[in-house]
Amino acid sequence: MGRDLLRIWIFILAFCFGISVSAAWRIYTLPVLPDRDIEPVAEPMTAIVIPEIPDELRIVGGTHACGASPDGAIYELSDGGRIEIKCTKFRSGAAAKEEFDRRVSSATLEDLAHDINSEGKQDGDKILITKPHVQSLKVHGRLLCVTEATSIEHLRWFQKPRGAY
Repeated sequence: MGRDLLRIWIFILAFCFGISVSAAWRIYTLPVLPDRDIEPVAEPMTAIVIPEIPDELRIVGGTHACGASPDGAIYELSDGGRIEIKCTKFRSGAAAKEEFDRRVSSATLEDLAHDINSEGKQDGDKILITKPHVQSLKVHGRLLCVTEATSIEHLRWFQKPRGAY
């Protein structure tokens, strides 16, 4: 037992000594850098010209509340446009549909679509109103969401599906 401990101790000492000698050898054999005889000269900065990118419509500000809250969301667009989303939860689906029908009756319709779920059943209605305001109304169960925009182009841009950011 004592003899084995002595061998282990000698092995550890030899290993550490070898590492120390190897590190010292690498440090002392590094190439010697020449002395600087000249001062470094700063090159004049060249101006980088960034090409003008045409103005693309984008969201530049606004307030947002996650989910279908009564506070909704307001988005300011880069060209001065505005998108406002407001969702209202009714006591029943019939009350939501009644409010939906009331708004449709006093407006100029541009488009009407029925949402179909994965089972092939009608799940809700969606319409686009252009007068008196550009609005997209969607009823889904007890929820009525209204998206209002300054123009129909802004609304179509906002509702266009986009890839991952």
